[in-house]
Amino acid sequence: MNTPTRSRQKSCEQCSSSKRQCDRGSPKCSRCTSKDLRCLYKSTPRHHSAETDSLTPLPNGQFTGNFQPGSSNTQVPSLDNMIAEQPGFQDLSMPLVPGVFPPNLSMNMVEAGNLTIDDNLFAAFNNYAMSSRRDPYDCELGVMDRSRIRFLIRQMKTYPTLLVQNGKAPFIHPQASHPWPLIPPPLQDAIAASALYLSKNEKNETIMWDIVSAKVAVLMEARASWSVAEHLTCLQALVIYQIIRLFDGDIRARADAETSENTLVDWTDRLVARTGANISPGTVVSNSWENWVFEEAVSRTVIVSRMVQAMFMIVKQGFCTLVEAVTEMSFTAQKALWYAPTAVHWQQACKQNKRFYLHKMDFTELMAEGDLSEVDELGVLMLVCYKGVDDVNEWIVRKGGTVLLE
Repeated sequence: MNTPTRSRQKSCEQCSSSKRQCDRGSPKCSRCTSKDLRCLYKSTPRHHSAETDSLTPLPNGQFTGNFQPGSSNTQVPSLDNMIAEQPGFQDLSMPLVPGVFPPNLSMNMVEAGNLTIDDNLFAAFNNYAMSSRRDPYDCELGVMDRSRIRFLIRQMKTYPTLLVQNGKAPFIHPQASHPWPLIPPPLQDAIAASALYLSKNEKNETIMWDIVSAKVAVLMEARASWSVAEHLTCLQALVIYQIIRLFDGDIRARADAETSENTLVDWTDRLVARTGANISPGTVVSNSWENWVFEEAVSRTVIVSRMVQAMFMIVKQGFCTLVEAVTEMSFTAQKALWYAPTAVHWQQACKQNKRFYLHKMDFTELMAEGDLSEVDELGVLMLVCYKGVDDVNEWIVRKGGTVLLE
């Protein structure tokens, strides 16, 4: 009697143990080939290629880790103790250098001061444990001091409010969806869900989370194809949902958001691959306001998406691997350009103001020639991310400012 043949496991042993995405290549997957690792599959005869390949990067980047729910520890520590115990927080002078490794894309892949960050924000993370720590030789680890964590999360939590009240956010611009006569459906749902979330109370909380979950499910339904504009709006909507669910403090919402993390990473990195947003030199300003807004919206959406991922990692495990992929991104920090209401206003703003184009997160020109009044919300967010609250406040004072960040 023949023994039934077991199907091959989804990942080789190397990728499985490292919690990396595996393309299941034969005789060796792409990751093992690029790193000259021994590539084995448990359910098939062990094989190993004798060839020694050069250690060149894969065309579309490296792999991303996959941290799964783990321990069931039911005691929630205080925020101070939780941060003090996290790896990387012992040296608070160590700067954060955010970034993420995009997953390998195989060839067949076509000012809301009333918001507070307290222990409840981090409570649900206590039920998660890191499955395996990334190999420090694979990527650069980023850490943050507590004041930076609080500021960045507080600022990102204002984005749903800004979207509802203003119809735009630091990464969402109405003009970027110009192929549609109205706001595209994914963003309509995100705005509606955000409005409902902002009215949340003890009586409607359960219904509110059910509706948000239903909206996310619709958003993540399979599509035969989508344009770059559709791709952008769907990613923007998902980022809004992740901000709502990850940073609220509700355990159920946090668990739901955790299941969407891989999709967030995948959509983000595919958008970068489709648009080349990470390699734009930024030396030429588009003559078209519509084109500039779209290109800027793509870059900003990728940055905010990866910042959400970074903060999720840092709160959960004390460090992030989101280093290279945020640092490789660039955007325009000049408030007058992003908030220009029409093409004429934008053209005037280009003539009258410095762009403060932050090429690969280089803040030299901005800190030398600009001041806080010229910088939009995303510019402030990234300034604090890279420089820290104290350094940014010192810069504000040097420039004659009186309103400091908290």
